[in-house]
Amino acid sequence: MRSKPCWLSNFTSTLLGFALLVPVFADAQQLPRSVTVGSNPPGSVFYALASGLAKVVSGTTPIQVVVQPYTGTTAFLPLVNSGEMDFGVNNAVDLALSYLGPARL
Repeated sequence: MRSKPCWLSNFTSTLLGFALLVPVFADAQQLPRSVTVGSNPPGSVFYALASGLAKVVSGTTPIQVVVQPYTGTTAFLPLVNSGEMDFGVNNAVDLALSYLGPARL
């Protein structure tokens, strides 16, 4: 009994892989050119963390990340909630209170 050539098996699996990926690429949305990250004021640990994340993401992807400092997390969390800001670096206590709703924050 003769077996299929190796190249035919590789070609078939590659073709099947591309066929499975076509619907994924068809539904993909365009990536944003820039995003904003809210953080605490400069000099805080959260600002340093947000700046580090922004540098890594901006350096390795085509997305430009801008760090926007605020007086505290209660100043930028409503902006994240409304969609005016994309991300925010937050502590666990404020995160739990924001999860409970705007009245608790």
